[in-house]
Amino acid sequence: MVEIRTLKPLVKLHLPRKTQGYRPSKVKVVRRTQATHPSPTPQPTPCRLWQGAGGSDGYGWRKVDGQPMSMHRWVMSEVLERRLRSDEIVLHACDNPFCYRVDHLSIGTVQDNNADMRAKRRDSKPPVNVFHGEAHPMAKLSAHEVRSIRGHRQSGLTVKTIAEMFGVSPSTIRRICSGQTWAVMNGKPPTRDLLAEAAERLDAAAAAEAGAATPPQRIRPVKHLELRRDP
Repeated sequence: MVEIRTLKPLVKLHLPRKTQGYRPSKVKVVRRTQATHPSPTPQPTPCRLWQGAGGSDGYGWRKVDGQPMSMHRWVMSEVLERRLRSDEIVLHACDNPFCYRVDHLSIGTVQDNNADMRAKRRDSKPPVNVFHGEAHPMAKLSAHEVRSIRGHRQSGLTVKTIAEMFGVSPSTIRRICSGQTWAVMNGKPPTRDLLAEAAERLDAAAAAEAGAATPPQRIRPVKHLELRRDP
């Protein structure tokens, strides 16, 4: 029997390593301009925007002696040739957080900053658009379908049956019938059911006279009545 052995080479070959390609930096460089960061309160001179790092508070930051410092406070410290006290606030006349132009900055107190904010009506958030009913971008049903759903539910149909009729989930039908969704129809609050309220008052008065603990059971009145006049 012949045994074949594999011989190992005595010389090791060192092949050149594959050179790594260019890897772009993950740091995102943002160029702030007057178009991207306009001044809320325009001034006679244009804003000088900080192109360095920005903090979560919206202001520009830099390191001074190894410690982070806001850019506008550093500028005022250099102009006044002293370190600002903790009770001294730097006010922006342009209301642009990244601006560090000296003639746009001034020293004041917290009270001065709050008074300036109220004078410029920046103490309240701008109104938010609220869409109701069919105007909502996520609406899957129309106002007519919602009325039909509530009518079917009042007539005794089950939630599962109604959901299959309109192609929505049973939870959607429950929220519509309970008023959690579609509480406002066509941008107006839902109208009061005066017939139901009057019937409830009559039942409560009858129960009080009879001395009953609970009002008697009654048939719920139809909410939508259509009156036709004979010709």
